[in-house]
Amino acid sequence: MLELTLPIPPSINEIHRAIRGRNILSKTARIWYQESVRSIKQQAQGWFSNKRLFVCYRYSFKDSRRRDIGNYEKILSDSITKAGLWKDDSQIDKLTLIRLPTNKDCPQVYIEIEEVANAQL
Repeated sequence: MLELTLPIPPSINEIHRAIRGRNILSKTARIWYQESVRSIKQQAQGWFSNKRLFVCYRYSFKDSRRRDIGNYEKILSDSITKAGLWKDDSQIDKLTLIRLPTNKDCPQVYIEIEEVANAQL
């Protein structure tokens, strides 16, 4: 099992901006994306999987405001793909999202990636 820790990503509502009729990544998303890919590569140290996967994202937000935790998943999965830990996020057979107690001093997302020999749900 591989365990990673990253800062909370921007919500899907903050990721894209429309400029002259084109959807582009927002500045906030670009910065988070670049920094997270760098951090993932450093933490994973060459880990790679082409097998089926179980993935768990556990979020510890800075406060208890209402949030749809599903809105934070896509940029996480895309950054892991970009960092080269797996071929594609279509390898994920089971994805779990968990909200942890708040952590105002250090909001983070904890990621667990487990290879599954014979995927059983």
